Formats: sequence, structure tokens, C-alpha cells
Amino acid sequence: MTEFDRILGIKRSLLRVYPFYGYVLLNLNLIETELIKTFATDGDVIFFNPNFSRSLRDNQVKTALIHECRHVVYLHHIRVEFRFEKLFNIASDYIINWQLVHIDKLPAIDGWYYKPKYNPNDYSSETLYDKLLKEKKHDFAKKPKRGSGHGTGGNKGGDENKSDNESPGTESRKKPAPSEPDKQAGDRSKRGDRPLESPEPIGGDKRRGQNPNDSNKGSTGDDLKGWYEDFVANEEGVCIGDVVPGKKTGRTITESQEGNRIRKIVLGAKSYASKSGTLTGEFANEIKKLLNPEAPWERLLAEWFDSISNSDFSWQRRDHRVKTCFFPELYEEDLEKIVLVLDVSSSTSRLLDKFLKEFNYLKVKFNFDVVLLTHNTRIVDEEFIPRYKPFEDIKKIRVSGGTCFKPTFDRILEKYQDARGIIYFTDMQPTDWRDLDSISMRQPVLWVNWDTRYKFDEKKLPFGKLITIK
Repeated sequence: MTEFDRILGIKRSLLRVYPFYGYVLLNLNLIETELIKTFATDGDVIFFNPNFSRSLRDNQVKTALIHECRHVVYLHHIRVEFRFEKLFNIASDYIINWQLVHIDKLPAIDGWYYKPKYNPNDYSSETLYDKLLKEKKHDFAKKPKRGSGHGTGGNKGGDENKSDNESPGTESRKKPAPSEPDKQAGDRSKRGDRPLESPEPIGGDKRRGQNPNDSNKGSTGDDLKGWYEDFVANEEGVCIGDVVPGKKTGRTITESQEGNRIRKIVLGAKSYASKSGTLTGEFANEIKKLLNPEAPWERLLAEWFDSISNSDFSWQRRDHRVKTCFFPELYEEDLEKIVLVLDVSSSTSRLLDKFLKEFNYLKVKFNFDVVLLTHNTRIVDEEFIPRYKPFEDIKKIRVSGGTCFKPTFDRILEKYQDARGIIYFTDMQPTDWRDLDSISMRQPVLWVNWDTRYKFDEKKLPFGKLITIK
């Protein structure tokens, strides 16, 4: 029996032992390749390295396949977005491996990323990524200086388990010729009909206007230069399954189409598992949350900025990524000026730092100046922040009691009617809600509620939209 046949047989057996995962895996092709170190997925295919899989027992292969399955159903190949791929892989692996141990009761794999404290009750892949990013930079900053040849060179954000010689981006490495497709009827799995292409180094989302490697720069100057190369070269853990963005394997499906496709697969898997009587308890609750997710506040904030910006495709600007055809490039008009209002009537330091970090990123993307108003029952401070100045330079905001909204809107109507939008960071507990009924705002207003102790009814708003930080 070949290694491919062994993995294919285990994949099919999961339909009986783990019906939910087995159903999902029926919709994913299987490809054998040595271009990856362990297992990997792009949301449509599961790649595996036979040299690695031979080192695993059958039960551990089940762990690896279900690990990949969880990457797909949680859309990690989409959610990686502009982040460093290796670090996001590790963050999502911590979450998934915790679930495999504590929910699915599957055997562990030596060297994988697992820490009981990194669990889905306290972290999402994105929040754990932010935590690990901060820790890795801090650790690197304390290391003694050394020469420039200490990383993986140009392989930034590529496959996270490869050394320089193993990187799929290495030009001297030849792709293995695709082997014959599997001829067994009834299964879509194949041996190499679409081999994993060499990923290019991640360069950031062009629309977002920010390269993740820019995070090497900033208030710490050159001290963090090369931290990511050092991290890739010296990381000792094993990522059981890499998440590969579809664009690197030749897929052309959009994020929206991919999300709808995976949702249909998950719905079918839920129905199949329910009929078999295996969809119960904590696992059933997890699938329910998966099918009815609550949009993260960061996404809602970005969508609000998108809604007030004039973005369109322009034929006057050519998309130079396409050499053979003439395509328009996405053009985004600067937002010019945004009014940010901070309610400092109570202590908000932790959530405020979190919010300002996201706001500062969007400030770079949409390129606007900020009028910063801080207030309690009156306006405490008023500051103009040009678009090139980051929020790290803002002085510490004072905290004091009482909240009134009307003085702030009066000031905006008096001096800042040219602003493109208003963002109000508050606990939504003023003493003058009724006074706002007499105010008519021309600009769009976004209320950012940081107090989750009670659920504020958006219907009570006199104007604007509401998002809540959780």
C-alpha cells in the first residue's frame, strides 16, 4: 500500500468515526507533495508530505486531517489577510490543537503548538496573533545585535516550517511532476493534479495600504529590523498544517464566494452528523457559533470607513500586477478629516488602547487627519492630529466623571462641518440623551460602545450607527 492510499483510507474512515469532519473532508481534494513540510490546506485541497505522514500513527493522521478540516471551516486561509502567515499559522494552531485535545479527544503529535492557556475561550486567532506578535518583537529587541545573515532571507511570511533549502520559494527547487490521478470512483481526492505552487513572500494587502513588514519600523526604530526573519529561523515548534492563501495555489475564487462555499459544506456536515446522532454537547454549541458568527468590531469599523470613502476602479491608473492585459486599478479617495470623540468620564485604558491601535491602522489606510475631542460633561481637550502622526505620540488622556454629549456635537456643528465622519468612543451612558433630539447631523456618525455590562438598544440612537467592542 502506498502512503497516498493509506492517507486516503484514513480520510474515508473519518466519515464513520467523525461524521462531521468526514463529510467536510469529502469536499476537499487530497494531494501528495514534498513542497510542504507537514500538512497544509488552501481551503479546497489538503496537501501532505509523505515523508512526514509516514512518521505518524493512523490515529495521529486522523488528528492531522481534522486539524486541516478545522482550518478550513474556520476560514483561516481567508482570515490571515495582511498578517505574517507563519505567525498567524502558529496562533490558529494553538487554538485548533486545544480543541483537538479537549473537545475532539484526539491524540497529540510530538512538537506541535499546544499550550492550555491559549484556548478559544480567551482568544481568537486574531487576538492571539496580536499577543504573539508583541511577545516575539519584545524577545527579539532584548537579543544581542548580530550580523545580517541570521534569518531566512527573502522568505518573509512564506511557508512557516521551511528552512532556506526547503522553502517553496527557492528557485533551485524543482516541482515534482504530477502523478497519476487516483482512479477509485466516488472520491474527489487526487495525487497531484494541482501541485502546490511556490508561494511568493507576503507583501501586504494593497487596498489596505500597509505592508505587514512595516511593523518592523516605528517607535523602536531599527531595533526590531529583522525580527521576523529571526523568528522564522529559530522557531522550534511544528505546525501540523500550514494555511496557504488560495492565491498562492492558483485559486481565483473571491473571499465572499469562498465563505459561501464553506458555509454550505458546514451546513451539510451538520445535517449529516445530526442524523448520525454525534452532534451533541460542546461540539454542537461550537458548530452553532460557527454558523452564526458575530462580526468582530474591527471588521464593522473598517466597513464603516469603506462606506464613507469614495473607492472605485479608475482606467486612468493601470494595475501593473497584470502585464498582458490593461486593467483598471482601485482608486481610493482620501477621507481628509475625521472627528474622533473620546468620552473620558470613566476608566477605559485597556479597551481604549485596543481601539486606538485599530483606528491608527485605518488612519494609515484611508489617509486622513484627525480632530481629537475629549470630554466628560464638557470638552476637556481639543487637538488636531495630522495624518502622518501616529497615535503613540498622543499624551495620556485624563479620566474624570460625568457624561454629556450635546456640548461635543455643538462644537462639531460650530467648527467641523467639513469633516467626513464622526466616531464617538463612549460607554453610552450620558445624562442628556433627550437633548440630542434637537440636533441634526449631516455627517455620518459611528458610536463605539465599550461598556458590555448591558446591551444598548441601537433603536434608541438619535442618529448614526452602533458597534460594541468585546
